[in-house]
Amino acid sequence: MAEVVFLHAGVADERSWPGPGLAYRRTGAVDPVEELFATLDAHDIERPTLVGNSIGARTAIDAALERPERIDGLFLIAPSVSGAPVPESLPTEVRLLEAAIGEAEAVADLDEVNRLEAHLWLDGPMSSEGRVGGDGRALFLDMNGAALRAPEPMPERDREPAWPRVHELDIRAHVLVGALDLPHVIDRAVAFADRVPRGTVELMCGVAHVPTLERPADVLASLEQFLAADAIDEHRAEAPQPLSGSLPAPPGGPSAWVLAGEASAGPAGGAFPPPPNGGRPGRLGLGPEPAGR
Repeated sequence: MAEVVFLHAGVADERSWPGPGLAYRRTGAVDPVEELFATLDAHDIERPTLVGNSIGARTAIDAALERPERIDGLFLIAPSVSGAPVPESLPTEVRLLEAAIGEAEAVADLDEVNRLEAHLWLDGPMSSEGRVGGDGRALFLDMNGAALRAPEPMPERDREPAWPRVHELDIRAHVLVGALDLPHVIDRAVAFADRVPRGTVELMCGVAHVPTLERPADVLASLEQFLAADAIDEHRAEAPQPLSGSLPAPPGGPSAWVLAGEASAGPAGGAFPPPPNGGRPGRLGLGPEPAGR
């Protein structure tokens, strides 16, 4: 049976993960990569597949570069990547939300920060606030509210940025990104998969940055397919094109496109530009991301 370890996003915790596997909450008390390997050792996990969302994906990538013999594969959701290029511009919707979040943080109104971040990350910045409701929204607000009120994490250990080195990842790597996520996060996901020798990318329509809170069964199904090694080889060989009326394959792009869900017009702009047009890692995808968030 495959060993699977889940690494949560900065706006979430271990409750955001569906399916079997080890999901633990980062403490922020130690370097996240060191904490990951200590957790693997404590649970006698030798060579797992790492499943990471956002900053959790960044930790997974850093761990795979630091000790490649310990990692079997990477399943990355809307990954943050240290050293990734900064977007040349941001959509007006993102800039307005960023400014509002900054104002709320300045007066320590964490409830308002939480509300605004739910719009940014859960709904998607180009979607209407409240697009996601019910239990998914309640869980997001609870998880992110706790993260906002947690003590400041210790600084991460300095390590070489991952972006210039991702071509060294000689393991299976699948990137899943929501079509309603921030445009530069989508671009970064595509560019990352293009640079990894055994990389594939999947666009999941109708979800934003935390798809496990919207379509957990579909995310789990994609993961289960990834865990069957032959499935990745089939995707690479078939190199499926996007559904009619949706996004074109990126020029010189990743080994394969996999489209999940209903066809959509895609993110703002309607198509993926050639990489790189990623974004520097951050809770907002806009600035340095605090370790442990």
